[in-house]
Amino acid sequence: MRGIKAEGGSAVVNTEWCSVHPSPDTTLTANVRLRTDEDGRTNALMTEAVHRYDALVGCELAHAGLYAHNRYTRIPAMGPSICTQPPEDSPGQDRAMDKTDLRAIRPLVPVRRQQEGH
Repeated sequence: MRGIKAEGGSAVVNTEWCSVHPSPDTTLTANVRLRTDEDGRTNALMTEAVHRYDALVGCELAHAGLYAHNRYTRIPAMGPSICTQPPEDSPGQDRAMDKTDLRAIRPLVPVRRQQEGH
């Protein structure tokens, strides 16, 4: 689909929300992931399709924080502070992030870019 946008004349084509860490599991919603080598290969297919028409590719890196449903991973949602999850996410649990959590998330993207030779 994104290759079609580039073919149609879009100069820049972006991914939708792109998960960079397994803690914000948003299973049942459409999104892109950039957490494993397989995810990198999947995203490379889209990148190649867009570059075929000399368009640029953008990636919206994101962490869902307290909005993560985590129905698959069962990891408690985490964000800058504790917050009650909405009723549609019940039963649910969340927790405040600490510096250890931030350190675990931050390096993932630069490492992935280095592995891909960017």
